[in-house]
Amino acid sequence: MLQTLTPFADALLRVAVGLALVPHGLRNTFGFFPNTGVRALNLAALARQLDETGYRPGKFWAPAISLVHLGR
Repeated sequence: MLQTLTPFADALLRVAVGLALVPHGLRNTFGFFPNTGVRALNLAALARQLDETGYRPGKFWAPAISLVHLGR
């Protein structure tokens, strides 16, 4: 019985995690939900924050992170 539910559980988990990442990506990319979470409200600010915290080059990682958050 558990083997028949495994694909559904996997799909449900992927949807739940994806839906959790979308607001974070909207905040980092477009500035939605400005009073929550991190201080980066656009890609330039996210790139600066990434550079400051050691994830270099920030100009590469900021769009990559936003694509992952929004494209999931």
